[in-house]
Amino acid sequence: LLAWIVVICMRSFGQTPAQVGAAIGAANLVAVPLAFVASLLLSRWLLPRIGPVFPLRAIWVGYALSAVVLGSLAFADTIVTVYLLIGVGYAINGTTGMLLPTGLQNLAPPTLRARFVAVNGVVNLALAALAPPIVGLLSDRYSQLHPN
Repeated sequence: LLAWIVVICMRSFGQTPAQVGAAIGAANLVAVPLAFVASLLLSRWLLPRIGPVFPLRAIWVGYALSAVVLGSLAFADTIVTVYLLIGVGYAINGTTGMLLPTGLQNLAPPTLRARFVAVNGVVNLALAALAPPIVGLLSDRYSQLHPN
């Protein structure tokens, strides 16, 4: 979805590419440091309480929260709401992304860790490459149902 956010903002809210770029850049400028601090604080607070399974649980919770936040973009009625949701989504995804390497390492035995992380990266890249065309296809297919 976020691969198409520039087009969505331009078509649905009359934004220029420069406006979208500036707003998304500002959202990232705020979200990335927040994600870094959140990953540190959550790790220091929850790792001793939950144990080695903490990164995986945090990732699952982060993915669920991200799905709700970014899924609500379909119902955003102002461009400010869109940019706020994008910023919150970036912060959540950034936090889970920073916890992902630790979580993956805890899943695999030491002799397979490098391969496991590499396979995960290849699968994620393949799915990330497929996502924008799928969103475009769905958008073209169902655009008559709802303008957004």
